[in-house]
Formats: sequence, C-alpha cells, structure tokens
Amino acid sequence: MSEQTSFEVLVVGAGPAGIAAACCAAETGVRVGIADDNPAPGGQIWRADARLSPDKDAARWLERLRRAGVPVLAGVQIVDAPQTGVLIAQKNGDRLQLAFQKLIRSEEHTSELQSHSFISYAVFCLQKQKTR
Repeated sequence: MSEQTSFEVLVVGAGPAGIAAACCAAETGVRVGIADDNPAPGGQIWRADARLSPDKDAARWLERLRRAGVPVLAGVQIVDAPQTGVLIAQKNGDRLQLAFQKLIRSEEHTSELQSHSFISYAVFCLQKQKTR
C-alpha cells in the first residue's frame, strides 16, 4: 500500500523540540504534520515510562499539539528522499509519501538522509525566513 500526504511544514522528530516547532507553526495557520519512528510523541525526555502520566510540562505541550490539530505520524521510519519536497516513510511494510514545502528536522540521531542536499536547503530556507 502507498498513499500520499501533503503538508506545508513537515517536522521530523516528535521530541520536545519537534513538538514545540509543530505547535508554533500550526498556530500560524499552516498545515503541519509531525513524523517520528517511535510509537508516541514525547522523545526520550517525556517517554521514560509510557504507563505513567506525563509530567506537567509534557502534558501541557502534548495538549497544545492536540489542540493545534497537528497529525502525528507515529511509528514511521523515513526510508528515502527521492526528490526535493518529498520523503518516503514506511510503517508495518506500508509506504507513505510525505510531500512538504518546508522541512524541520528535529530528530536527535543522524541518518543517511542527512546527506541529501534538499534537507540542508530546506533548513537553510527556514532559518533565512526567520531572520527577515
């Protein structure tokens, strides 16, 4: 199965920084999505034990993310970047094409995708827009 989802801003990484970036972008009115390879947002800081309630700060940000209407693509692994503005994700053997206009990388680890020039270019464009 392969489907396509499009966002104005795609955030890769659903830890605290990714959640904050997604919330802030969505609150400006743009269509934002957040993708992470873990089963739920929160990153290593807020997901220490999924059986426990999140701490106050985590709960506040997770609620803000929910209120902003940001779709969370949890448990997806980015496997390819075939062209500018497109990432291919995979979950349970299904492929998902993620199209975007702007990309925010917020994941802690490095990956093979780091070498793709379009990611560096997208991050450069976001930084440049912030300084205007």
